[in-house]
Amino acid sequence: MSNLEKIQKIYNVFRIIAMIAMIFSFIFAGTNLIGLIAAVILRDSRLFVELGNLAGSVEITGSIQIIANAITGIVTGVTNGLLSLFSMNYFASAKTDGTPFTKTGATTLRNLGIKTIVMPLVAIIVNAIILGCFGVASLYDIGNGTSVATGIFMLIFSVILAYGSELEEKANRL
Repeated sequence: MSNLEKIQKIYNVFRIIAMIAMIFSFIFAGTNLIGLIAAVILRDSRLFVELGNLAGSVEITGSIQIIANAITGIVTGVTNGLLSLFSMNYFASAKTDGTPFTKTGATTLRNLGIKTIVMPLVAIIVNAIILGCFGVASLYDIGNGTSVATGIFMLIFSVILAYGSELEEKANRL
């Protein structure tokens, strides 16, 4: 098996992982949407708050907290789902091209790296504004260190792919 074939197999595995991540992210957003609808409909029901307390490991102080955190869950789920979709599309296009060492592939990966850094930051800011407007705390830790590190890695790797593309062009000209 050649190195290119190994790279193509690895890219296919990552495409599948991205697809699974996308599905779970959109399911997460969907369940938060269902929770949001239920919280709005049952917001005055003490039973709903008690069920929320039983389901979670933290104490939920009221329906406003449930509503605010459901909205932030939707924002987070959609953001992660979109990033996974973009990743899946990148890996699929590299498979279609037959090699990741193309100018288009390098540009796409660079753009994906930028999105991987920026989109979660925007989601965190939007979530903080939502939580601030509702005057409640988040039920989960909001962090972005992993996204920034992954995005930087993608930016660096896109330069390597661009260099590989240049080498391939030079070799084809000879």
